[in-house]
Amino acid sequence: MTNKKYKLYLDGNSIGYTHLEKSDASMGVVFGQIYFEGLDSPYKFLIDYCNKNKIEINYNDPKLKLIDTQALEGLKVLNPPCFQTSSHTIMNNTIRRIS
Repeated sequence: MTNKKYKLYLDGNSIGYTHLEKSDASMGVVFGQIYFEGLDSPYKFLIDYCNKNKIEINYNDPKLKLIDTQALEGLKVLNPPCFQTSSHTIMNNTIRRIS
């Protein structure tokens, strides 16, 4: 398990972090537990965000506070120290295109 902390931003606002502790190399993906910060109810926040931005909710279980959505285009995962500008990330004085 890694101690590296990746900051999560939704539409430019910090919402928490993850350690991206899991991966599937054959699929080219990483994933991990999300630790929300500064949100009274992350579930309600994300439901409201999806409704406001007309993002389709594939599955919603209010008892478990579990949702599955289409892509959240405004969600960014950044590895500090870095910051993002439009479609580029600037990290350690290196500019990388986000595809």
